[in-house]
Amino acid sequence: MNELFRLLKFDFVLMHRYNIFIISIAVTLLYIGAFQLLKSYAEVENLIVLVIFNDPALIGFLFSGIMMIFENDENTLSALRITPIKFKNYILSRSIILTVVALFCSLSIATAGSANGFSVTVYCVSIILSTLIFSFIGIHIAAGERSFNSYIIKALGVILFLTLPFLSFFGVWESFVFYAFPTMPLIELLRLSLQPEVSFDVLLPFLGLGLFWLGLTYFLALQKLKNIES
Repeated sequence: MNELFRLLKFDFVLMHRYNIFIISIAVTLLYIGAFQLLKSYAEVENLIVLVIFNDPALIGFLFSGIMMIFENDENTLSALRITPIKFKNYILSRSIILTVVALFCSLSIATAGSANGFSVTVYCVSIILSTLIFSFIGIHIAAGERSFNSYIIKALGVILFLTLPFLSFFGVWESFVFYAFPTMPLIELLRLSLQPEVSFDVLLPFLGLGLFWLGLTYFLALQKLKNIES
C-alpha cells in the first residue's frame, strides 16, 4: 500500500509536468460553455452522453498512453524490472489518478449540461469504469511503444473502433454486435445515469459487462507490461 501511495505522488508530479491538469480543465471549460448554449435543444442529453464518454476516453486512453511514451524514452519500465515496484501498482497508480481527474471534469460537465439532473451514484460508477478501462487499454497499446506519432495513429484507430456503438445509440445502425464492444455497457450506464429514475435490475447487466471488461483490460495491460521487457 505504501508503494502505491508513493507511485500516486510520482504520477501526480508527472501529470503536473506534462500539463495534463491544465489541459483537462481547459477542455472541461470549453464543454461547459458549449452546453450552456445548447441547453434549450431537445437532443442535448444525447450530446452530453457523447461528450462525457469522450472525456474519460481522452483522459484515460490518450493521457495514460502519452505518459508511457515519455517514460519509454526514459527507460522507466526497464528500471522498474530491477526495483521492488510491482507492475500492478504501477498500472493502478496511473489509472487511479487519471480517474480522479476524469471524475472531477465529468461531474462538472454533467452539472452544467444536464437540465433535468442526474443520478450521481450511477454517473460516478460509469465514469470510474470508463476511465479505468480506457486507461488499461491505453497502457496496453503504449507499452513498449517509443514513437509518439505511431502511438497516436494506433490510438485514434482504436478510439474510432470503440466508438462504433454510438451508431446504435443514435439510431443509425442498431445491432446486437455492438454489445460485444467494451464501450457499449459504458454508454448505456451513462445514458441511464442521466435519467430521473432507473431501477437496479436495468443497471445490473450493463454493470456486470463493465466489470467484466474492467478485469479483462487490466489483465491484458498487466501481461503486456510483464512481457514487453522480458
